[in-house]
Amino acid sequence: MAYFVPTEEQRADILESLAQVGRDKAIGYLPMPTVLKILRLTIPAVEREFANSDRSVLALSPDECCINGGAVYVFDQQALAALLRASDALLASLGWPTDNEGFVRKIAAEWLTADHPLIGLVREAFGDAHP
Repeated sequence: MAYFVPTEEQRADILESLAQVGRDKAIGYLPMPTVLKILRLTIPAVEREFANSDRSVLALSPDECCINGGAVYVFDQQALAALLRASDALLASLGWPTDNEGFVRKIAAEWLTADHPLIGLVREAFGDAHP
């Protein structure tokens, strides 16, 4: 059985979703199978690479996540907290968490439709300004 082995450029392209997390992109994620099988990274390796005083890494199993195979999320603590503070009334009215980890867990577990009241916030958190 042949395995796909990405070039360094391909690895960088794949990891871009996590590497760009910061002030303008509060959250990024990769499916767990991509991390483990394609990139051949361990979760501790992802944590070493991307977790720091500003960013957190959260690995979620398929049981905790709507992404097939689970996913690894990286989120910027300050950037995400600012977005959540700006939408705290809406989040509370919908029964959504207003803390960083709770919010990431919720968006991981629940696939939102294009007309969901929080889709704009979620898109903004992922750095996607498209309507």
